[in-house]
Amino acid sequence: MSYLTRIDELRRAELFKRARDFAATYKPELPTIVILPGGMGSRLQRCLDAYNPNSSPPIVTFYELWCGIGPILKGELAFLAQDEFTCEMDQHPIVAAGELTNVVKSYDGIFDLFKGLANVIGMGYDWRRAPVKECGYVRAFLQLIAEQVRLRNAAWPDPRRRLTLYAHSQGGLVAKLFVNDLIDSGEDVSDWFERLVTCCTPFYGTNSHFERYYSGESLINGFTGGADAVARIVATFQGTYILLPAPREVLKPRLATLGLARYPVRDMDNDSIECDPFDSDPKIAGRHRPEVSRAHLSTAKAQFALLDRDFPPSVAQRVYNIRSDIYGGEGTSANLEILWRQVNGATYAAGQGSPIRDNPTGLGRGDGTVPFWSARLPCVPDNHVFDV
Repeated sequence: MSYLTRIDELRRAELFKRARDFAATYKPELPTIVILPGGMGSRLQRCLDAYNPNSSPPIVTFYELWCGIGPILKGELAFLAQDEFTCEMDQHPIVAAGELTNVVKSYDGIFDLFKGLANVIGMGYDWRRAPVKECGYVRAFLQLIAEQVRLRNAAWPDPRRRLTLYAHSQGGLVAKLFVNDLIDSGEDVSDWFERLVTCCTPFYGTNSHFERYYSGESLINGFTGGADAVARIVATFQGTYILLPAPREVLKPRLATLGLARYPVRDMDNDSIECDPFDSDPKIAGRHRPEVSRAHLSTAKAQFALLDRDFPPSVAQRVYNIRSDIYGGEGTSANLEILWRQVNGATYAAGQGSPIRDNPTGLGRGDGTVPFWSARLPCVPDNHVFDV
């Protein structure tokens, strides 16, 4: 058994247990909500024992790596790093296990709000891995939920007929690709969910993740070897390259629909120059740190084309986008641009300032992480887009 096959086996075992526990308290008279958390919003559990290709123990001991206080303080987040094939460097399997419930409890409010009104369950995914690979686990989980509910009472209707997928931030990318897969397979989406609600989902990228490739993550830098070390770890995650601003060839045909005046990533010193982070031109590619993976950039670029695909009208009517505007409507979508200075990655690592910042000429609408223009799908009806 290969390492990634073992990861898949452990993932499916976790989803089965989660679906079984959900079915044990399921109330057939209520609708169902399945939460897909945002990026870094899923728990990641690490196996105490290293992978053994000749043995698959039936009992595996895990501990919470992301986001457990002890592992963070001990600098163990370095274990999150992956090799070019998305395997953990030290061959200790790491498995997604539902939404964060330890240090950060971002989704408790949803459970509280719908208590007694809906059956609510969270589904974790590995946000380090590409959404195009994670979306298959949504299918598996919804199928397991239906099977476990029917096992409890065969007379109950399929819970998927009244199921809402509530997808936050990066979770919406996983959900979009899951729906694409249903369409490509010729399946009726009504057999799988009643509606999809995305909240602050960066369909066309974020304006905050870019800087992590240079400055790491401030909340964990001090415990994980410093900004440079964390930036190197982040560069190993295939899945988070999709949080970079979308490539020019995807965004340019959508500019007017999304409220953009021009491609939103520009040179810091000469804003007439477009700077597509997926461009292979040496003048652009050379702005990345050496650790940034060309292979992962290529994978993300292909996914952007899939995320940008329109839904058929019958499917689009089932989709709702929620966008957050912390500035209360001030400014315009066109104001928010990302500026990228020409800087050699190795030189930056020696101590230069970050080459990434938002354009300061005006307040760009959005939530500080996801620009307003990124958080909706053009195919979604205008009356299904909610700005809050």
